[in-house]
Amino acid sequence: MPPKYPKSSRPSTPPVTHDRVHSARSDDALKTTSASQHASSPHAPPRVLPPRGRLLFVDDVINEVFQGRVSAWWVRRNVAPAQKLVLGHSTIAWYEDDVWNWIHSRQVDSESANETVEGQ
Repeated sequence: MPPKYPKSSRPSTPPVTHDRVHSARSDDALKTTSASQHASSPHAPPRVLPPRGRLLFVDDVINEVFQGRVSAWWVRRNVAPAQKLVLGHSTIAWYEDDVWNWIHSRQVDSESANETVEGQ
């Protein structure tokens, strides 16, 4: 049963007219596709993603990767931003392999920068 509102607090919506609906939509939005067009073929094998390790949340990254030496804010802001999975308003996770690959790439970058400075 829909909620009953007192007349004074009932949300008001303006009536929708044909002109208003048509002007608000583009021709592309009016096209419809059936669900069968989006479903994969029943004969095609399912797509298998390569293994990327466990799913690590912020606390896991802090404790298991950085041994508690960084803050949650730092992890959210800096760790593997391109691979970050935003799962909700405040839930962020990474695949374990992505985190370790990001750390390795940072180490390689800093080592090559050190070699450049020493070589000059």
